[in-house]
Amino acid sequence: MNVGLIYVAASVYQMLRGAVVIFTGSFSVIFLKRRLSKSQWIALFLVMIGVSIVGMSNIIVKPHHSAEPIDEENGILNSLNHVTSKNILGVLMVILAQIFTALQFIIEEKIMSHYEISPLKTVGFEGSFGLSTVLAAAPFLYLFIGRHHQGGFFDIPDGVSQIINNNIILIISIGCIFSIAFFNWFGLSVTNAVSATSRSTIDTCR
Repeated sequence: MNVGLIYVAASVYQMLRGAVVIFTGSFSVIFLKRRLSKSQWIALFLVMIGVSIVGMSNIIVKPHHSAEPIDEENGILNSLNHVTSKNILGVLMVILAQIFTALQFIIEEKIMSHYEISPLKTVGFEGSFGLSTVLAAAPFLYLFIGRHHQGGFFDIPDGVSQIINNNIILIISIGCIFSIAFFNWFGLSVTNAVSATSRSTIDTCR
């Protein structure tokens, strides 16, 4: 999702996240053998229409350009094609991320209902796995990508240096860690108490 945010506007990104409701509802029928009422299917269909409109508008609508004239028509066309390609890539990446997010919600509900594991313990396992994955992948991302694009997204030493040397960034980073931890804990509590579909619906409200 975060990579998709690079290529689309934040407003479009937030609205496209509504697709998680569609996938979570569909996967709950397929994998959890849930039965949705007619009104729930209609609601999912309306959400799908809304997400489609948002995605297509981001691709079709031409971006605003600076007031500086460009004499070469080919240059304008190439610029528009480049922007359109980036928009399409961004939309597809955000939608693909919603599929994985929906699968995560369904798997979490399946695990907690089958093994009777508490939401807090589930968050601990997920956080440990995520941290170990990032720590294992970070050196390779830096070696193959980051060191060739200094100051970019995968320049790990530069990112760590910015966090350590800037108190504001450090405080924000610590705040993000705790806020995401509580966010996931509360989300899993909703999944455990109600369902993954309800959690995905509430999740899109933000």
